[in-house]
Amino acid sequence: METLKSLAELTLPDERNLLFRLIDGNGVSRQLTLQDIHESVAAVSLHDGVPEEIRSHFTQARNLAVYAWFHYQLNVTAQLMGFVSV
Repeated sequence: METLKSLAELTLPDERNLLFRLIDGNGVSRQLTLQDIHESVAAVSLHDGVPEEIRSHFTQARNLAVYAWFHYQLNVTAQLMGFVSV
């Protein structure tokens, strides 16, 4: 069951995110980091022709995807918001 994180734990990664690993082209694996998630999310954007309201909504989804590093369950909300934006 999900619980409210203590104030001291708010900026710590959700332990479920620490289970993921990235593998480079040489087959070397390493733990996923917040920087990896931010870079992945930053690489996805909408062009300027998309109405501002939709771009803003999509940006909220992107921010949620990054904040999911701290609370894994935000991934579901981020994905839903992304789909709704489309």
